[in-house]
Amino acid sequence: MLTACQPKAIPMTPEEAQRVEALTANMTTRCMGRYLVDMPERFVLNPVSTTQIEGVKVAVQPMLKQHFEMALEAKKAELSRTRFRGNEKDFPYVRSTTLLPLPREGVVFDRARSVDTGRLGRSLEIFGWLDGYLITAYIESRDNTFPEDANDSIAKQLGNNTPEKLAHLLKVYERVSGRKDTEIPASPGLCIPNGFVAGAERQGQEADAVYHLDDAPDVWFGFGSSDAIKEKTTLFDRTSDVERSMKDGGSKTLRKQKRTLHGQAYEEWLFVNTPEQDDVRGAFFLMHGNELRTDPAQPFIEFKLHNGNRIPTPQMGMEEKDRLGLFKPLTKATLSDAEALAIWDKVTATLRPRAGAF
Repeated sequence: MLTACQPKAIPMTPEEAQRVEALTANMTTRCMGRYLVDMPERFVLNPVSTTQIEGVKVAVQPMLKQHFEMALEAKKAELSRTRFRGNEKDFPYVRSTTLLPLPREGVVFDRARSVDTGRLGRSLEIFGWLDGYLITAYIESRDNTFPEDANDSIAKQLGNNTPEKLAHLLKVYERVSGRKDTEIPASPGLCIPNGFVAGAERQGQEADAVYHLDDAPDVWFGFGSSDAIKEKTTLFDRTSDVERSMKDGGSKTLRKQKRTLHGQAYEEWLFVNTPEQDDVRGAFFLMHGNELRTDPAQPFIEFKLHNGNRIPTPQMGMEEKDRLGLFKPLTKATLSDAEALAIWDKVTATLRPRAGAF
């Protein structure tokens, strides 16, 4: 019913077909969450991502050991210089620094959450290294064991959960390792950007990844998986709300249909925008799966493609953004609608659960 009037593809010119053929000639399998997808090799891992494993924020990036050692010393120096604002300025910002157990190198910082929140709110932060990768992890806790707080009623109510939080942090951290982008694990676990979290599915695992076209400022795939997101309705159930937003934003539907890929049901909605003012004509393609579930073995899946929307960039100062040309407005989307759709169809057809991942 949904696809009766929807075209399956857009005819391409010979030039467009040639560009798509060249771009998709070499496909590479990437591991995202507990899924695999084949993507043109010219789509490269973007540095912007978010991973949360059972309440612990995790990040992994390749790093030489000597660079890690310098970064660790710089971090220690930065934290030692940090002071609270207000009447707690004489308290140490870092309460303790503990070495990680071998074979991992690095430390656990027990520090305040920020210069404004006071000493009771803590951040337990791991800054560690293993086999060529910087692996960081972070969780928040509370600690009312400062001598100055012995008779404070608020501190007594807050309590001290730092020992339990630290034990949990270390337990999650020992399951995290580095991973090359094209490495496909054979054991149960979750693929995250540059890394792998070993173990069967558990509640509270969220991860996303972004891959952008290497020479384009505006073309990128996004993948997200989570067992913490549970909607009362599906994407198609929210059609009236989506169409209202489309009307306000100047978008229209290119294709809308249900799909089944490798045994998994998805709802797919592909949008193109009609340019107004400084916007360029581009596309946003979206696909949702398992939207009504909270089962770790069937996580919510979101897969999307942007064309004509700047790729994500790390937080940086205005001078650096200016140097990289990020303030310059886009004048044209890199791909035509037909090219974007052809690439989307080829890539999404390969999205499947990784054997042994669960």
